[in-house]
Amino acid sequence: MSSDAVRDAVTPERVIDAALQIVEVEGLDALSMRRLAATLGVRTPSVYWHVGNRQELLAKLVERITEDVGRIRPVGRTPEQRISSVCLAVLAEVRRRPYVIAVSATAGRGEAIFTPAQEVLAREVTAAGLHGREAAFALRTILFQLGGFILVDHGVASDSSLHGVDRWEVADPDLRAELHTSVDLDDIFRYSLEAVLAKLLP
Repeated sequence: MSSDAVRDAVTPERVIDAALQIVEVEGLDALSMRRLAATLGVRTPSVYWHVGNRQELLAKLVERITEDVGRIRPVGRTPEQRISSVCLAVLAEVRRRPYVIAVSATAGRGEAIFTPAQEVLAREVTAAGLHGREAAFALRTILFQLGGFILVDHGVASDSSLHGVDRWEVADPDLRAELHTSVDLDDIFRYSLEAVLAKLLP
């Protein structure tokens, strides 16, 4: 097959698919235009021809991920259930794609990926009966709760027990013992989200 035929067989969608696969398996640092070209079996200029430079490629990756996150839909009968379902779905999406934060930060479009989910949450907040300033405050509080937990969840070690507690001056030895054990982060997120929603929603 001629080089022109190979180039024509490659599409922007195929380039983005290959880039996502590299990032998903090996991390963002492994993604280079030369590596991408080798994966696709073409020359490096062909990759540039289809998707532009690396920064433009990252912007296209953000667009693809944003489309996927935009498919999240609320589930449940009550406002609390529906808002919780969106937050949990976003968290699950980020966990399924741990490279999302790195890609969005490198592309300089950190919030873009979550814009569709933010819009869904805004609709759910107003459907719950909040409007104007109250709705804005509730939405921001929910987003800070979700975004803060995503960052903690992304950066915390799998062993989330507290260290150095033996030196604490606390009277309860059972507390110290429990603080040595790992905690279920999902339980903490659900509990705190439920508490926030109970306070915010009518």
